[in-house]
Amino acid sequence: TCHDALLPSTRKMTVASLHNRSFLRGGIYRSKTGICYRCHDKSAYQKLNPHDQINTEGILEKNKCLICHREVPQQQEAGKASKVALHTDSNWAELCLNCHEWKPHPGGNMTCFGSGKLPDHLVVPSKKIRQRMDMMTRKHNLDLPLDPSNGKIYCATCHNPHERGVIKKASLAKGADEKGRLRSKKICLNCHDK
Repeated sequence: TCHDALLPSTRKMTVASLHNRSFLRGGIYRSKTGICYRCHDKSAYQKLNPHDQINTEGILEKNKCLICHREVPQQQEAGKASKVALHTDSNWAELCLNCHEWKPHPGGNMTCFGSGKLPDHLVVPSKKIRQRMDMMTRKHNLDLPLDPSNGKIYCATCHNPHERGVIKKASLAKGADEKGRLRSKKICLNCHDK
């Protein structure tokens, strides 16, 4: 049904068929699952986006919170949340990496200062970097959270995983729905001096 086993031995063999090594009927497909949607309803197989957290009526979809959080965090008057426990006790970056593929980051294949090494940002910031982060936090009313289990920079230090309107505290809400969900436009300058 899915594969045309006779394709390589008939006149149907074309240049396009050479790129269709699995001999999928109707191929070439843009993705491995392309042929599946000839029979199956594609919308029934779409991934749930945990970053779309507010429905069209403006109401928080609490089931989306539970994809990452053990309990739905409760907003307090001061704008902070209580019970922000995630589905991991250590290495919060791994929670992000369950869905997001890790690539050399940031800046794609950018190497550090001509050293030829890719930057590793998932570390405990040095004293100098931490001082700059603290200064920029005060200067720009911006929170740059660290993983509380180990003090490391993690994905949400730079990227806000929440949709606009979910987080009430202004300094934590920055970056929601922005391009790349970056907490500030010049995110690198919050840790690095040029």
